Amino acid sequence: MVEQKHTPGYLRLSDAYPLVNTTSGIDLRIDKKYIARINAYEFYGCTIEEANANAERVVACWNFCMGTPTQDLKRGGLERLKLKLISSERYELLAALKGIIDNTTVEFAAANGFGEERNKVCEVYDRIMLGTPNAGGAQ
Repeated sequence: MVEQKHTPGYLRLSDAYPLVNTTSGIDLRIDKKYIARINAYEFYGCTIEEANANAERVVACWNFCMGTPTQDLKRGGLERLKLKLISSERYELLAALKGIIDNTTVEFAAANGFGEERNKVCEVYDRIMLGTPNAGGAQ
């Protein structure tokens, strides 16, 4: 089966967001192209608050999956997306650790009561960056 291409681009909420009444809906758009609409039909059990939360979630999921083929998502691609996010966050955390290490001297840390913690940060950073095993032998 040939996959249909979806509209490329980041999904955005329309100017009607957030909903304040049930007479209008929230349009989901890419640029000026209408993609979908989320309404609050309390008759069917969907409150205004739920409709707003649903719209935010749809937009967040769409944008998070950007660049991942739909077929991959159908075949369990969510795990790969999680790994992509973890990898991205890992690099941010490593950069933050490096900033702490570079901007905090051993003497300053010891004088302010967090010398041991700084040493642990240095050990973890070195273990990750240099691939050295921790005390338990695990990588």
